[in-house]
Amino acid sequence: MVGDLCSDLMRDKKFKSLHTEDEQQEFIMIVGNIHEHIQDAIIQLFKEYSGEEIVFEEEEEEEEEWI
Repeated sequence: MVGDLCSDLMRDKKFKSLHTEDEQQEFIMIVGNIHEHIQDAIIQLFKEYSGEEIVFEEEEEEEEEWI
């Protein structure tokens, strides 16, 4: 799924117009918040690319409910 996500991003004109890594990461996070079905792929992408562990807001809320 990460490969599909990367392919889709590279075809996206808005993503390709972004110049900094921070802008690109923010764009990816926004896409993930809109399209929940790709959040797992985005989480994996961040782990593989930068070693960064990200959590989407809804996941944080679900974890708090279990506590």
